[in-house]
Amino acid sequence: MPFDVLCDVLSPRMARRLWTAGYPAVLPLTPLHFYMGAVLPAVLYEMRWGHRRGSGRFASVYGKPATVAGVAARLAHLTEALAVEGGAGQAILGDLLLAHCLENRDRSPGQTEPIIRAHPAHYFASWIDLPVGIAHLRGAPELLVAMLAGQVGGTHLVPDGGGEFPVGVTANRNAILRLFADGVEQRDEGTGQSESLTSEQFIELVDLPIDQLLGARLGLSLEEAPRRLTGDARISNQYPLATRAGREFGQDLGAFITHYGASVPRQTLTALLESGMGIGFSATYFATFDALLKWERAGRVPDVSDQKPWPLFADCALGLDRQIRLAAEDSMGDLVRRLQRLPVLMMGLQILEAYLEIEWAGTARLPQAAPDPAARLNAFASALSGPDSRSEEISSLTAELHRKCRTLAAALDGFDFAGLGTSLGDKEIHPVWRLAATVVGMMGRNLQFQHYQTLLDACLMVNEPNGIGSRRRVRTSGISSQARSLVLSNAALDYLVHVHSLPHPGEPVRPLTLSRFLSILRDRYGFYVADPPPGMSIPQSVVFRNRAVLERRLRDMGLLRGVNDAEAMKRLRPRFEVTRIAHD
Repeated sequence: MPFDVLCDVLSPRMARRLWTAGYPAVLPLTPLHFYMGAVLPAVLYEMRWGHRRGSGRFASVYGKPATVAGVAARLAHLTEALAVEGGAGQAILGDLLLAHCLENRDRSPGQTEPIIRAHPAHYFASWIDLPVGIAHLRGAPELLVAMLAGQVGGTHLVPDGGGEFPVGVTANRNAILRLFADGVEQRDEGTGQSESLTSEQFIELVDLPIDQLLGARLGLSLEEAPRRLTGDARISNQYPLATRAGREFGQDLGAFITHYGASVPRQTLTALLESGMGIGFSATYFATFDALLKWERAGRVPDVSDQKPWPLFADCALGLDRQIRLAAEDSMGDLVRRLQRLPVLMMGLQILEAYLEIEWAGTARLPQAAPDPAARLNAFASALSGPDSRSEEISSLTAELHRKCRTLAAALDGFDFAGLGTSLGDKEIHPVWRLAATVVGMMGRNLQFQHYQTLLDACLMVNEPNGIGSRRRVRTSGISSQARSLVLSNAALDYLVHVHSLPHPGEPVRPLTLSRFLSILRDRYGFYVADPPPGMSIPQSVVFRNRAVLERRLRDMGLLRGVNDAEAMKRLRPRFEVTRIAHD
């Protein structure tokens, strides 16, 4: 019923365009849940072929829904090297697949549950089309590929664009593909765009660990890579609004892959990469929200040098210290409360784009949204309250939106929509924001907000071993709710120390002291450990304990070495050697 009313007022075409969540030009992530561990195989596929993945042969070979027991039985039949006899042999093979290559729905144990995703055990894991739809990963692989590729200009990534991480190239020409492609041989040369989906083969004599071997065998059993996505399969070269956070995300992950990928054991490597992706996606998400709020207040996107991470107090005690945990939950709670504004902001941008595309059709007044959306949002702000707002065409558009608000208010009158039409007549608010708030309310304000909370949980990987977030159910005055907090797991600390032990381009080489590491966490990611975030009061004793716990954990992990209590002598050192991945 609400959608029908919107169709009557705005037109069916406009209603269908607005009846969605998110605005990809600002945040190239669909605000829904996704599994971080399923992102990397999709990244390998997109790096190799230069386009988004469509359907493959997993369901046709292993059935739908596939189970570990069924996959083990079929794989043993298809692959002579894995032929096993009897139920015990197949059960052992199934356990190995579940441990290293596949994952059941809801991480449930056993071999009879539906399989939902594949682990990046080997390059050939990219041949497995799990999850079934690439859209289930909510744009995360495409954003990560764009950040790693780092192509300047253009709305979509082009094949062989140079650098360490070009797309649409063979495995020996891309750093992350080389890292996972042990035993992969190319039948013919080329960029990858013109090759068949069976152009790669496995060198049988290569001695691989069991996890990589099973990953390769499982992918090869499908006989070919998945085909390209039906329709527009191009990978958007889209940066988030917080371009600084996005660029640093790509720099951090790229540096870790190229300098440590060859020396870190595979299972440890995938854990650290997962944690690194969680840190990058979370920091980008939060910094984009911060930039969007500043754009709304100031009418201009902050310059890259002025973009800041969202400040959050990090729980270094892993939830074991009650006071530290409560402080971290208060800090994250403030962010979650402010996120309630995000659905309206995103809807307002959708409305502005939809109508300005009509008003400015045939002109160059609406800048491209990719790769950097800042110019487009500045044009939106100019149309709202800047010089363009006084032009005749924008004035007529504002008048039209006023009429739409009055018409929608009349259409909503008499329906039990919880007073959605009451704010439509408030002339103190620009009609774009009145209309945006009403459309969000018609779609379900709480539901839209929950979508962004779900995205937050997915980026933080809440309550996962390699995640950086924790969530628990609490009761306040008899009301049940969820409390979230930023938690620095061992994998997150391991990743961060290794990344920032490397010299950054343009900076002098200097040791990574503990105090410098804490400054990097604060200034680069917004993770406050040794002092409270701005505007938040935390007892000094709590902050001191938090820092002391972090120092003790770093020592226990073998990352902190100091001969005395002098701050300058508390130095962090990586556990693994720097070994750059060599080019062929």
